[in-house]
Amino acid sequence: MNADQPNDERQIPRNELQPRRDWLTPVLKFLALFAIVGLVIAMLLPAVRSSREAALRNSCFNNLKQIGLGLQNYASVNGHYPPAYTTDAAGNRLHSWRTLVLPYYGSSPLYPSIDLTKPWNDPANAKAASAVVECYQCPSLAFDDPKSPLTTYLAVVTPESAIRAANSRTPEELEKVAANALLVIDAPKEKAVHWMSPEDADETELSEMLNSDNAQLQHAGSILLGLFADYHVAAISKETDQAVLQAMLNASPDATTSTEESQTAQPTDANDSPR
Repeated sequence: MNADQPNDERQIPRNELQPRRDWLTPVLKFLALFAIVGLVIAMLLPAVRSSREAALRNSCFNNLKQIGLGLQNYASVNGHYPPAYTTDAAGNRLHSWRTLVLPYYGSSPLYPSIDLTKPWNDPANAKAASAVVECYQCPSLAFDDPKSPLTTYLAVVTPESAIRAANSRTPEELEKVAANALLVIDAPKEKAVHWMSPEDADETELSEMLNSDNAQLQHAGSILLGLFADYHVAAISKETDQAVLQAMLNASPDATTSTEESQTAQPTDANDSPR
Protein backbone atom coordinates (compact mmCIF):
# COMPACT_ATOMS: atom_id res chain seq x y z
CA MET A 1 0.00 0.00 0.00
CA ASN A 2 1.23 3.46 -0.90
CA ALA A 3 2.26 5.43 2.09
CA ASP A 4 0.49 8.50 0.70
CA GLN A 5 -2.80 6.66 0.32
CA PRO A 6 -5.22 7.32 3.16
CA ASN A 7 -5.89 4.37 5.44
CA ASP A 8 -9.67 3.82 5.91
CA GLU A 9 -9.18 0.97 8.39
CA ARG A 10 -9.71 2.06 12.00
CA GLN A 11 -7.54 0.67 14.70
CA ILE A 12 -9.94 -1.02 17.13
CA PRO A 13 -8.61 -1.37 20.66
CA ARG A 14 -8.03 -4.98 21.58
CA ASN A 15 -10.31 -4.87 24.58
CA GLU A 16 -13.22 -3.79 22.41
CA LEU A 17 -12.88 -7.01 20.44
CA GLN A 18 -13.72 -9.07 23.61
CA PRO A 19 -17.20 -9.34 25.13
CA ARG A 20 -17.55 -7.17 28.20
CA ARG A 21 -17.83 -9.30 31.37
CA ASP A 22 -17.55 -6.65 34.04
CA TRP A 23 -21.10 -7.45 35.26
CA LEU A 24 -20.36 -11.17 35.60
CA THR A 25 -17.61 -10.99 38.20
CA PRO A 26 -19.66 -9.49 41.08
CA VAL A 27 -22.55 -11.88 40.34
CA LEU A 28 -20.25 -14.86 40.58
CA LYS A 29 -18.74 -13.52 43.76
CA PHE A 30 -22.21 -13.03 45.26
CA LEU A 31 -23.30 -16.54 44.32
CA ALA A 32 -20.14 -18.01 45.81
CA LEU A 33 -20.65 -16.03 49.03
CA PHE A 34 -24.30 -17.09 49.16
CA ALA A 35 -23.31 -20.75 48.75
CA ILE A 36 -20.70 -20.48 51.52
CA VAL A 37 -23.16 -18.83 53.91
CA GLY A 38 -25.77 -21.51 53.13
CA LEU A 39 -23.24 -24.25 53.79
CA VAL A 40 -22.24 -22.73 57.12
CA ILE A 41 -25.88 -22.39 58.18
CA ALA A 42 -26.57 -26.01 57.20
CA MET A 43 -23.60 -27.14 59.27
CA LEU A 44 -24.64 -25.08 62.30
CA LEU A 45 -28.35 -25.99 62.32
CA PRO A 46 -27.94 -29.42 63.99
CA ALA A 47 -25.78 -27.88 66.72
CA VAL A 48 -28.28 -25.05 67.29
CA ARG A 49 -31.17 -27.52 67.37
CA SER A 50 -29.30 -29.78 69.77
CA SER A 51 -28.44 -26.84 72.01
CA ARG A 52 -32.07 -25.73 72.09
CA GLU A 53 -33.28 -29.23 72.92
CA ALA A 54 -30.73 -29.46 75.72
CA ALA A 55 -31.89 -26.12 77.14
CA LEU A 56 -35.56 -27.19 77.05
CA ARG A 57 -34.73 -30.52 78.66
CA ASN A 58 -32.78 -28.74 81.38
CA SER A 59 -35.80 -26.50 82.06
CA CYS A 60 -38.02 -29.57 82.33
CA PHE A 61 -35.43 -31.10 84.64
CA ASN A 62 -35.63 -28.02 86.88
CA ASN A 63 -39.44 -28.18 86.91
CA LEU A 64 -39.30 -31.75 88.18
CA LYS A 65 -36.77 -30.72 90.81
CA GLN A 66 -39.16 -27.96 91.91
CA ILE A 67 -41.99 -30.49 92.15
CA GLY A 68 -39.68 -32.73 94.16
CA LEU A 69 -39.03 -29.87 96.56
CA GLY A 70 -42.78 -29.38 97.03
CA LEU A 71 -43.30 -33.08 97.70
CA GLN A 72 -40.37 -33.15 100.10
CA ASN A 73 -41.72 -30.18 102.05
CA TYR A 74 -45.21 -31.70 102.13
CA ALA A 75 -43.84 -34.99 103.48
CA SER A 76 -41.73 -33.18 106.08
CA VAL A 77 -44.78 -31.34 107.43
CA ASN A 78 -47.38 -34.11 107.14
CA GLY A 79 -45.22 -37.18 107.68
CA HIS A 80 -46.17 -38.77 104.34
CA TYR A 81 -46.50 -37.95 100.67
CA PRO A 82 -49.78 -36.41 99.50
CA PRO A 83 -52.51 -38.73 98.27
CA ALA A 84 -52.85 -38.91 94.50
CA TYR A 85 -56.22 -37.20 94.93
CA THR A 86 -58.74 -36.20 97.57
CA THR A 87 -62.33 -37.47 97.64
CA ASP A 88 -65.68 -36.46 99.08
CA ALA A 89 -67.80 -38.64 101.39
CA ALA A 90 -69.14 -40.55 98.40
CA GLY A 91 -65.67 -41.33 97.08
CA ASN A 92 -65.81 -38.88 94.18
CA ARG A 93 -62.47 -37.39 93.24
CA LEU A 94 -62.04 -33.73 94.11
CA HIS A 95 -58.46 -32.47 93.83
CA SER A 96 -55.06 -33.59 92.60
CA TRP A 97 -51.85 -33.88 94.60
CA ARG A 98 -50.60 -31.03 92.40
CA THR A 99 -53.10 -28.77 94.14
CA LEU A 100 -52.23 -30.05 97.60
CA VAL A 101 -48.52 -29.26 97.29
CA LEU A 102 -49.01 -25.68 96.03
CA PRO A 103 -48.35 -24.05 99.41
CA TYR A 104 -45.15 -26.07 99.81
CA TYR A 105 -43.45 -24.37 96.87
CA GLY A 106 -43.43 -21.12 98.80
CA SER A 107 -45.91 -18.28 98.72
CA SER A 108 -48.81 -19.32 96.50
CA PRO A 109 -51.60 -16.79 95.88
CA LEU A 110 -53.66 -19.52 94.19
CA TYR A 111 -54.03 -21.97 97.05
CA PRO A 112 -56.09 -19.76 99.43
CA SER A 113 -58.63 -19.22 96.63
CA ILE A 114 -59.27 -22.94 96.16
CA ASP A 115 -62.27 -24.58 97.84
CA LEU A 116 -61.02 -28.10 98.61
CA THR A 117 -64.52 -29.25 99.61
CA LYS A 118 -65.74 -28.82 96.03
CA PRO A 119 -64.46 -30.45 92.83
CA TRP A 120 -61.55 -28.83 91.05
CA ASN A 121 -63.78 -27.88 88.10
CA ASP A 122 -66.60 -26.46 90.22
CA PRO A 123 -67.43 -22.80 89.41
CA ALA A 124 -66.16 -21.93 92.88
CA ASN A 125 -62.66 -22.89 91.70
CA ALA A 126 -62.85 -21.24 88.27
CA LYS A 127 -60.25 -18.59 89.10
CA ALA A 128 -57.57 -21.13 90.05
CA ALA A 129 -58.57 -23.45 87.19
CA SER A 130 -57.84 -20.72 84.65
CA ALA A 131 -54.39 -20.02 86.09
CA VAL A 132 -51.11 -21.40 84.82
CA VAL A 133 -48.59 -22.87 87.26
CA GLU A 134 -45.20 -22.47 85.63
CA CYS A 135 -43.49 -25.46 87.22
CA TYR A 136 -46.28 -27.72 85.91
CA GLN A 137 -45.58 -26.84 82.27
CA CYS A 138 -42.95 -28.77 80.34
CA PRO A 139 -41.13 -26.21 78.14
CA SER A 140 -40.60 -28.82 75.43
CA LEU A 141 -44.32 -28.80 74.64
CA ALA A 142 -46.17 -26.25 72.56
CA PHE A 143 -49.92 -26.20 73.16
CA ASP A 144 -52.22 -24.25 70.86
CA ASP A 145 -52.97 -21.93 73.76
CA PRO A 146 -49.71 -20.52 75.20
CA LYS A 147 -51.55 -20.02 78.50
CA SER A 148 -52.86 -23.57 78.61
CA PRO A 149 -53.38 -24.95 82.15
CA LEU A 150 -52.53 -28.47 80.94
CA THR A 151 -49.64 -30.43 82.42
CA THR A 152 -47.75 -33.58 81.51
CA TYR A 153 -46.29 -34.04 85.00
CA LEU A 154 -48.13 -37.09 86.29
CA ALA A 155 -47.63 -39.18 89.39
CA VAL A 156 -47.28 -42.91 88.80
CA VAL A 157 -50.02 -44.40 90.98
CA THR A 158 -50.17 -48.12 91.77
CA PRO A 159 -51.13 -50.09 94.90
CA GLU A 160 -47.42 -50.25 95.80
CA SER A 161 -46.16 -46.87 94.55
CA ALA A 162 -44.90 -44.02 96.69
CA ILE A 163 -47.88 -41.77 95.85
CA ARG A 164 -51.11 -43.73 96.16
CA ALA A 165 -54.84 -43.10 96.08
CA ALA A 166 -54.84 -43.42 99.86
CA ASN A 167 -52.20 -43.89 102.54
CA SER A 168 -49.29 -42.64 100.48
CA ARG A 169 -45.95 -43.76 101.79
CA THR A 170 -43.74 -41.94 104.26
CA PRO A 171 -40.18 -40.95 103.42
CA GLU A 172 -38.99 -43.34 106.12
CA GLU A 173 -40.71 -46.26 104.37
CA LEU A 174 -38.78 -45.46 101.23
CA GLU A 175 -35.33 -45.07 102.76
CA LYS A 176 -34.13 -48.44 101.45
CA VAL A 177 -35.41 -47.86 97.92
CA ALA A 178 -35.40 -44.07 97.64
CA ALA A 179 -33.09 -44.09 94.64
CA ASN A 180 -35.44 -46.15 92.49
CA ALA A 181 -38.93 -45.34 93.83
CA LEU A 182 -40.62 -43.42 91.01
CA LEU A 183 -42.76 -40.44 92.01
CA VAL A 184 -43.55 -38.33 88.94
CA ILE A 185 -42.94 -38.57 85.19
CA ASP A 186 -43.06 -36.11 82.32
CA ALA A 187 -45.62 -37.92 80.15
CA PRO A 188 -46.20 -37.53 76.39
CA LYS A 189 -48.30 -34.61 75.18
CA GLU A 190 -51.36 -36.77 74.42
CA LYS A 191 -51.49 -37.69 78.13
CA ALA A 192 -51.71 -34.06 79.28
CA VAL A 193 -54.36 -33.21 81.89
CA HIS A 194 -55.44 -30.04 83.66
CA TRP A 195 -53.01 -29.42 86.50
CA MET A 196 -55.88 -29.43 89.03
CA SER A 197 -57.52 -32.56 87.66
CA PRO A 198 -57.15 -35.72 89.82
CA GLU A 199 -55.71 -37.75 86.95
CA ASP A 200 -52.35 -39.49 86.76
CA ALA A 201 -50.72 -42.56 85.23
CA ASP A 202 -50.91 -46.16 86.34
CA GLU A 203 -48.57 -49.06 85.62
CA THR A 204 -50.31 -49.99 82.35
CA GLU A 205 -50.14 -46.45 81.00
CA LEU A 206 -46.46 -46.09 81.88
CA SER A 207 -45.70 -49.37 80.16
CA GLU A 208 -47.55 -48.19 77.05
CA MET A 209 -45.58 -44.93 77.00
CA LEU A 210 -42.31 -46.82 77.00
CA ASN A 211 -43.26 -49.74 74.77
CA SER A 212 -45.60 -48.27 72.18
CA ASP A 213 -44.10 -47.18 68.87
CA ASN A 214 -46.86 -44.57 68.61
CA ALA A 215 -45.97 -42.80 71.85
CA GLN A 216 -44.48 -39.40 71.02
CA LEU A 217 -42.02 -38.68 73.81
CA GLN A 218 -41.12 -35.00 73.78
CA HIS A 219 -37.47 -35.36 74.70
CA ALA A 220 -34.78 -36.33 72.21
CA GLY A 221 -33.63 -39.91 72.48
CA SER A 222 -37.13 -41.29 73.16
CA ILE A 223 -36.92 -40.88 76.91
CA LEU A 224 -39.17 -39.99 79.80
CA LEU A 225 -37.83 -37.81 82.57
CA GLY A 226 -38.70 -39.18 85.99
CA LEU A 227 -38.54 -37.78 89.52
CA PHE A 228 -37.52 -40.33 92.16
CA ALA A 229 -38.08 -40.49 95.90
CA ASP A 230 -34.56 -39.33 96.75
CA TYR A 231 -35.41 -36.30 94.56
CA HIS A 232 -33.00 -36.99 91.74
CA VAL A 233 -34.25 -36.76 88.17
CA ALA A 234 -33.33 -39.50 85.70
CA ALA A 235 -33.93 -40.31 82.06
CA ILE A 236 -35.99 -43.48 81.61
CA SER A 237 -35.48 -44.92 78.15
CA LYS A 238 -37.56 -47.35 76.15
CA GLU A 239 -34.78 -49.88 76.67
CA THR A 240 -35.23 -49.93 80.44
CA ASP A 241 -35.29 -53.50 81.70
CA GLN A 242 -38.75 -54.60 82.82
CA ALA A 243 -37.46 -55.79 86.20
CA VAL A 244 -35.89 -52.38 86.84
CA LEU A 245 -39.13 -50.64 85.85
CA GLN A 246 -41.12 -52.90 88.13
CA ALA A 247 -38.83 -52.07 91.04
CA MET A 248 -39.39 -48.36 90.39
CA LEU A 249 -43.16 -48.86 90.53
CA ASN A 250 -43.33 -51.15 93.53
CA ALA A 251 -41.19 -48.95 95.77
CA SER A 252 -40.78 -52.01 97.94
CA PRO A 253 -38.06 -52.39 100.59
CA ASP A 254 -37.73 -55.98 99.33
CA ALA A 255 -36.84 -54.84 95.82
CA THR A 256 -33.22 -55.68 95.13
CA THR A 257 -32.89 -54.18 91.65
CA SER A 258 -32.21 -50.48 91.59
CA THR A 259 -31.54 -47.93 88.89
CA GLU A 260 -27.94 -47.85 90.11
CA GLU A 261 -27.60 -51.48 88.98
CA SER A 262 -28.84 -50.69 85.48
CA GLN A 263 -27.45 -48.31 82.91
CA THR A 264 -30.84 -47.81 81.23
CA ALA A 265 -32.10 -45.19 83.67
CA GLN A 266 -29.33 -42.69 84.11
CA PRO A 267 -29.33 -39.70 86.49
CA THR A 268 -29.19 -36.47 84.52
CA ASP A 269 -27.30 -34.51 87.14
CA ALA A 270 -24.68 -35.45 89.67
CA ASN A 271 -25.90 -32.80 92.07
CA ASP A 272 -29.60 -33.34 91.93
CA SER A 273 -30.83 -32.98 95.50
CA PRO A 274 -33.56 -30.31 95.79
CA ARG A 275 -32.52 -26.82 96.72
